[in-house]
Amino acid sequence: MTGMQIRKGIEFATVVLCIVLAGCAGTVSQNYQLGVDALDKGNYDEAIENFNAHLKNKSKDADAYLKRGLAFLKKGSLEEAIASFKKSIALNQNNSESLSMIKKSIMEEVNVFLSEGKNDVAMRYLTAHLTINPDDVDTHIILTREFIKMGSRNNALMSLNKAVSLDPKNPEVIELLDYFSGGFH
Repeated sequence: MTGMQIRKGIEFATVVLCIVLAGCAGTVSQNYQLGVDALDKGNYDEAIENFNAHLKNKSKDADAYLKRGLAFLKKGSLEEAIASFKKSIALNQNNSESLSMIKKSIMEEVNVFLSEGKNDVAMRYLTAHLTINPDDVDTHIILTREFIKMGSRNNALMSLNKAVSLDPKNPEVIELLDYFSGGFH
């Protein structure tokens, strides 16, 4: 074989390898994109299925775990959502944008449940959110207010104490402290 034949063989092998790798990458990103599209359309089972397929090949994709968690959350599968969110955060601990998106999504669900009078479900979602972000003062404030509505003074005080330790100058925290200093009514 001449040097020219060897070089042509290497070029051919390189092209074939690139095509194969691009095909594999396309499948992974295609599943991810199909998951995103299904999530956007409200097809949560389809979204979860596509994100699962994507994650089989890209098990360290924090964004896919995040989006799969959102699909689980919208589907009403809180435990699966929290597990997926936790995996996303573990893979990308410095992503405050993810924490913000998780919080926003959970709070949307909480507001729906509260407006429907499903306070017990809302409380489960708030408590679950604290397993992801235990230092979220807003969640502690909401829990305090809900415990007050329920007449659960001890739980309200525990949530308020945590909120005070996180942000003692927060106007809502100060308002709740004033409420308790005036007597629990």
